[in-house]
Amino acid sequence: MAPTLNHVERLTSALLAHAGDVPAVDMTWYTKRMLLGGVLGLAEVQWASNEGSLEEVLAFVATSLDKVGM
Repeated sequence: MAPTLNHVERLTSALLAHAGDVPAVDMTWYTKRMLLGGVLGLAEVQWASNEGSLEEVLAFVATSLDKVGM
């Protein structure tokens, strides 16, 4: 696995485990990780391209996670 993907997988798993998420028989466990990874990736692109202040990027993350029910 590429180092970046490995990092994203570890980060999303750690964040969701900290939030109390546990592996499920259905696909929701994997879906949550993909959604969180996508949101974090977009936030990283926003931050790296100076498209907003830190507060704006964090608001984007919070709003995006609220929209997907996380």
